[in-house]
Amino acid sequence: MDSSTSHSERWPKRVLGLGLVLLLAWAAGAAYTLYFNVEMRLTRFMFDRKLSWMERRLPATNRVIVFGGSSSSFSISPAFALEQGVPMVNLGMGAGIGARVLTRMTLAQSRPGDTLVMALEPDLLSTDTAVTLIGAQSAVVLGHPGWANESVDPDPDAHGTIAPYGWALRPGGSHAVTMLGKLIQRRPLYRYQADDFFEDGQQQTEVRGELGGFRGHPAPRLSPDGRAWVRATRAYCERKGLKLVYALPWTLTESASEADVRRLHAGFLADLAQEVDVLRDERLGCITDRSWYCDTRFHMTLAGSRERTGAMVSSLKSGLRWTESELRALAATR
Repeated sequence: MDSSTSHSERWPKRVLGLGLVLLLAWAAGAAYTLYFNVEMRLTRFMFDRKLSWMERRLPATNRVIVFGGSSSSFSISPAFALEQGVPMVNLGMGAGIGARVLTRMTLAQSRPGDTLVMALEPDLLSTDTAVTLIGAQSAVVLGHPGWANESVDPDPDAHGTIAPYGWALRPGGSHAVTMLGKLIQRRPLYRYQADDFFEDGQQQTEVRGELGGFRGHPAPRLSPDGRAWVRATRAYCERKGLKLVYALPWTLTESASEADVRRLHAGFLADLAQEVDVLRDERLGCITDRSWYCDTRFHMTLAGSRERTGAMVSSLKSGLRWTESELRALAATR
């Protein structure tokens, strides 16, 4: 009898102790994510650098705001665009942040009269657009957890429950393993540094690699979820007096596969043209010159980025857009 009573008295203490251990583990993980995670620290720095350019050098409205993943961060030069008379902001971040958070962080900076260039990588619109772990962490680190809400409403002022954001502060398992491996090998904890960013927010790197070009497999196709997100974003922009266009990122492409990849890209853009204006680009996102790329087939060198930015500025000034019928015809070309 005494033994049974003693056991029942110890049980609540064990549960309380386990709960305390879990709480402390979560707190340690959250502290790491908020203050020590090198990727999150760079995310905060790069976002602040890009906004600083916008606030110091550009007018309060009628700006061009380009957003997407790291392909935008590397390939768009606001300083060069400004020389051409276009007040441009490069809000390209990391593709791992995901379509929803990348879009909301841009809409939060926009004002009536602005033109938003959605340069999201096709992969972000070819699959589920659900908020990623890195996206949720970034939203919290940047002080706007509402950007990570799971609704299909792109409104950056929308808010969800706090539980998913709190849970997202834990470092992911793959991240922990990667960081441990780098520490053991005494390698830099993150490839990119604050010094890789110019005053205007454009990103560059001295890292170079043996790059293989895109061959078109798998082919990008606009997913139902991606279509719904683009449609909702366009509707939000129309309500707020914003102009929205899509621009396909420029990707290093194998010369032998260029014709096939152009057709695949045309098909992807034709689907998008049903929902949003598509900026005209005769290259259809295909670049075969390896000297224009540094460490990945999406990250352009300074020389490549000037070509990319110049082409975008020209299309914006001329007002040229692809029509769905033109793109369908290009996709069917043999």
